[in-house]
Amino acid sequence: MKNAKSPDLIRWGADTFATAIALLFVGASLGFLWLSRDSLGGPDFFFYLCYSRDMVDAPASVSLQCYQYFPGVYAFWRTAMRIVGFDLAHLQSVYLAVLILNGLLVGSVLMRLIQSRSAAVFGVIWYWVLCSRFQGLEGIAEPIATVPFLFGLLCWGGRALVGARGVLRAVGLGVALGLTVYVRQQAGLLALGTVWLLLPAALRHRNPCSGKWTFLTGVPDWRVLLLLPLTASVMFGVALRAEGQGWEPLQIGLAHVGSYATRGDLIGNLYTIARTDESATLALFLCLGALAWRSRSQNLDGVEQPWREVVGFCAIAIMATLWQFRTRPYGHYALLAVPCLVIASVAVTSQVLLPHWASYGKRRQWLMGLVLAAVPLLVGSWRPGTLAIWRVIPDRQVTYRALWHRQPDITRDLEQIRQIVPHGSSLLVLPPRHRSIHYLTGTRSSRHRGYGFRTRSLEELSWATFGWVVLMTAGLDETDLSIWGAEQIEDAVTALNQNGFREEVRLKTMLVFQRRADSTESSQSSIGQ
Repeated sequence: MKNAKSPDLIRWGADTFATAIALLFVGASLGFLWLSRDSLGGPDFFFYLCYSRDMVDAPASVSLQCYQYFPGVYAFWRTAMRIVGFDLAHLQSVYLAVLILNGLLVGSVLMRLIQSRSAAVFGVIWYWVLCSRFQGLEGIAEPIATVPFLFGLLCWGGRALVGARGVLRAVGLGVALGLTVYVRQQAGLLALGTVWLLLPAALRHRNPCSGKWTFLTGVPDWRVLLLLPLTASVMFGVALRAEGQGWEPLQIGLAHVGSYATRGDLIGNLYTIARTDESATLALFLCLGALAWRSRSQNLDGVEQPWREVVGFCAIAIMATLWQFRTRPYGHYALLAVPCLVIASVAVTSQVLLPHWASYGKRRQWLMGLVLAAVPLLVGSWRPGTLAIWRVIPDRQVTYRALWHRQPDITRDLEQIRQIVPHGSSLLVLPPRHRSIHYLTGTRSSRHRGYGFRTRSLEELSWATFGWVVLMTAGLDETDLSIWGAEQIEDAVTALNQNGFREEVRLKTMLVFQRRADSTESSQSSIGQ
């Protein structure tokens, strides 16, 4: 009797230990994210918040230049502002909830595919780790865009798109893809993962159930497959038209993507991203290699294997998103691919690699599994401001990311600007990159100017549309200093004096100018100009 109970006791002990470790790591991850809340934000974050605030408070003042990014991100933030208000801390909490939701959706997809709690929990934690390493804490749009995408994957679940249920799955996935693109135009690259569904249908039509492509399961009806792009297009079009600006957001958004300035080449930019987190690069190659090896080494019958369909979809989507790096090596571009990478890598490891190693013994299987799990969570964890799960009790100092507007001198200057410049005034910031000045002081740009990133030449500015100007003289970061220095400040002061402005106050990091009352222009332009 004693010997009969021993295996059960050992299994219970192992399960209890695994559960305790999982809860510990999840708790550490959530603790890190919560402590990071006050440090969430960046230039893009305040860009979205400024436009969304204006859309809620004064729609007539909003420049159409806001649609250089598709309107879904503004629809999200407008909704958030109507629910929680305009307080920055509340909006940071909303974004934090988006990151947590993405992780939970990744875990839910894995749980549905491979029915493994440990794999699902690992996927959740790994997503949060990668998110912290690829600018996910800067308030960018990619995590917002991947929420509907992951809901679509969860709805589909890799099941065959045949029959009535297949129609419902296709419609659900199509709606999700349409909403994904509605939030972020580059997210349309994720939709290319549907090529995986078209590929087996075309090949099996020629040579059914034979050859190296037999690992592709299910041959959906082409009419059901047609529902994917059709539903996605209809959903995107309806959402776009609901914005009330016709097709202009589409035209402006596509034109903006085409006008991106090039920094480096594709290979160099990919190398930069690969060095941001080497474990993610290794996971991608491991995933693609294992999938290719699986397809060639074993012929499968017609048994449906949903995990393989989702992995194939994700693999193509990942490769498609790499096209973004042909222009710039921005880390947040990788966040479109991160959920797909986690899902594909964990599923392939669980369904291909671990069963293969099981033939060498259970101990070796578990050892290799632990090594594979440890590498992505520990490699690169020394970087400041990133999630390191081995810090069981997160330290606020470790989670801190220095936001530009939280520098002591700048914080004091912004408080004085709030007292000097009337709320809702039309304000020009030079250089224009720090929209946090607008959001935190309650001021707006002009309809003509918008909250654009680029610094136009002083001759091109429409000075008459501004009542106030903030000229940055100190506290600038490296990006600012590459385009803004002593010469530009001197030229700006000269231009302001020539266009009817006088210096109102000299702060430690900024100069504040106001249009002169005796100027031929009005002392304060209407926001709607």
